[in-house]
Amino acid sequence: MEEAKDVQFEIATRDETSLINNDREDVVAGVSILSEDEVIALERAVPLLKRAKIAALQLTTSNDWGDLGGKPYMKASGAESLANTCGISWNNARMEVRKFQDEMGQYVEQYICTMTFYIKDRMGRIKRSIEVDGMASTDDDFFSERTNRETREKYRLPFSEVDVNSVRKKARTNCIERGVRKFLGLGGVTWKELAAAGIEPADKVEFNKGGKAPSAPSPEGKNTRAKLWGMLLDLSNGDEDIARAGCKKYSSFTGKDGKPVGFEDPNNPKISDKWVGTTYSKVEKIWREKGFDKIPPTPEPEAELPETREPGQEG
Repeated sequence: MEEAKDVQFEIATRDETSLINNDREDVVAGVSILSEDEVIALERAVPLLKRAKIAALQLTTSNDWGDLGGKPYMKASGAESLANTCGISWNNARMEVRKFQDEMGQYVEQYICTMTFYIKDRMGRIKRSIEVDGMASTDDDFFSERTNRETREKYRLPFSEVDVNSVRKKARTNCIERGVRKFLGLGGVTWKELAAAGIEPADKVEFNKGGKAPSAPSPEGKNTRAKLWGMLLDLSNGDEDIARAGCKKYSSFTGKDGKPVGFEDPNNPKISDKWVGTTYSKVEKIWREKGFDKIPPTPEPEAELPETREPGQEG
């Protein structure tokens, strides 16, 4: 039997088959299929890869891991420890910043740090390299959310009070953590694997179930939604299609992908009261500028009284 070849995976769409060797007989519909020798080599490697994963985990300690929302995650200390032990280096660090507005119209900066991670052979030549990015944003709870000491209510800091330098550093840290995990195949580590390595996370961070999904509209919020829709109808002369288009226009903000995000129906329960309130303020200003607040409301038609009937009369 021939010596097992290096296992390589190549995936491409039908339109991208030029990226791989089309002369090979095992290329079907744009996806390369492993040869029999490659499959055998992969099967033989499975137990070794599992052992290597457990060995990498055993190089870390409990303090290098945490419980994040019910899932294990490796901290920066664990990533740097493994990088030093396994000879992983990184360079070509680039920092990109994306600027946009959130649904409340607040200014946000998102930092994306990209690095090249690599290892060298005994001759000092790069043996393998990958490129990984890590992100952090000024609207992350850690940087922008605070708690009032007296009322214990949470509130958001304005952008001017957020430590932007710390956000940049966090993007770099996240990049290193992701790069080392990806390089060593430690993505998606399970509790069972950590237990096999004798590791129990030192701390735990819990999230509310359901994430940040908006709560059901409050009674005040329902009233605001009704008023907003009424003003939109005033501005569109009662045309609901134009009113929906206006709602989307005034509720729009630039999303993280650089595209506008907005809603057409203020009565949609998936839209938060805060977003509706921000849109209401914009529309109300225009509504007043157009003089609609000076137009007296249309009086309700008086109810018709039933005809009187004397006792004994037939109905």
